[in-house]
Amino acid sequence: MAGDLSVRVGALRVTPEAIALHRDALASLAATTRRAALGVTAARSGLSMVEGRMLAQYDIDVVSRATPPADAGRAYVELDAASHAVRRCSEQSDELVERLRTVTAVYSAAESGNHRMLRLVQGAVTATLGAIAPLLGILLARVLLPPAIAVAWLSALAPDRMAQTLAERRDLINSVFFVEAVRATVMASDDAAAGLLGVPPAVIAALGDQGIGITGVASTAALITAIAQRTDWLRETPVQVRRTAAETVAPPKGLEERVARIPSGGREQVRVERYDCHDGQTRYEVYIGGTIDGSPEAGREAWDMTSNVHALAAGSPASLRGVEEALARAGATAADPIVVTGYSQGALVGALLATSGAHNVEALIEVGGPSGQVPVPDTVNRVRLDHTTDVVPALGGDASGEHTLRLMRDPLVDGIPADDRSLLPAHSLELYAETAAMADRSRHPDIETRLAGIDAARPAAEGQATSWRVDRSVIAGARAGAVQAR
Repeated sequence: MAGDLSVRVGALRVTPEAIALHRDALASLAATTRRAALGVTAARSGLSMVEGRMLAQYDIDVVSRATPPADAGRAYVELDAASHAVRRCSEQSDELVERLRTVTAVYSAAESGNHRMLRLVQGAVTATLGAIAPLLGILLARVLLPPAIAVAWLSALAPDRMAQTLAERRDLINSVFFVEAVRATVMASDDAAAGLLGVPPAVIAALGDQGIGITGVASTAALITAIAQRTDWLRETPVQVRRTAAETVAPPKGLEERVARIPSGGREQVRVERYDCHDGQTRYEVYIGGTIDGSPEAGREAWDMTSNVHALAAGSPASLRGVEEALARAGATAADPIVVTGYSQGALVGALLATSGAHNVEALIEVGGPSGQVPVPDTVNRVRLDHTTDVVPALGGDASGEHTLRLMRDPLVDGIPADDRSLLPAHSLELYAETAAMADRSRHPDIETRLAGIDAARPAAEGQATSWRVDRSVIAGARAGAVQAR
């Protein structure tokens, strides 16, 4: 398994890696020094007990006018010096701990400030570019229009050739540079659109991600949805939900076991586990799979691009409605505690489920999902698994939530495996399962604390697991005609 695991709490992301590494190292050193200080304190207490016993013996000898041992005085002096040395060591350890805490806080503040400044500058620049876009369009049309037409033609008329072209650029697509460029573009898209509409940059900054947050990834996705629905693309439909399997299952523990239960392969998209606890409470674990159909035109598959974009727009995608119906048919009520584990689109749907307020989501485990900008309540125990070379999470923008635990690594640090022909190898569910296993074994205090909270109410008895298939019940546009023609 390539790539070290990085652990962060909060939304900090766009920072020099050296600062992040130093911050993590300082935090670890502070914890070590704190434990050493406790050890010194215990040693000091032991020395004090020895001193007390010696003084008591010495006082008895004085009263009886007996002569104490010749080296007793020297031993007392040495113990006194040792006690003072240990006390000074303890004081210095405490002082070092406080200094390390201060330095760690300064690093974190600088990291947060860098991130905010980058986004403010980026927003101002893109808003300005949006405002002058018509003029730029005239100037650049002769340069950009021919390749744009070529790309559109290649995509529509020669999808295999387009796929081959993308495959030839896999190294770029699966690079940290490309992922961060996509993330920055997503975060700036609303500013550019507002600038194009003539909104002043100051107003854009006040309304955007760095202001009161009215505009952002969701507003951009909503705009895309509104425009696309003038055609046959991205049209939402009703859904049909049916149970496909049921089995008895032991309750999961940790991240690896939960990630392993996420549906994959395309047959089912949702798995619900019900556990009846000894205290009379019923608990649920729900697992939500990733995108199956990448077409922008809705077909039978509910886990498609239409659901993706509507979910990014914080709407009511077919996938979310399918999960809610599966939970209801499995017996879940609004009060029953739920732990959600979702992959890719499933992570985005899980975040919307936790935000809706219609369900008692206690914990949310997001695996490679474009769900960073979903405002999940801080009361939810939120854990994110992100690969730094996976572009899918970047499509959701920056990760938000000051209490979010982010577990990150680069599984492709040694390069893309020769036998892996997929376009997005870093997005592989198998690689995310490896990351989950690394997290379970890491014994990092932040991870252990979060997992202890998730597993605290883990029932001792087995439960009932049901798998669910969600299909669109209505197909619109050209794809509907194709189905009717069969």
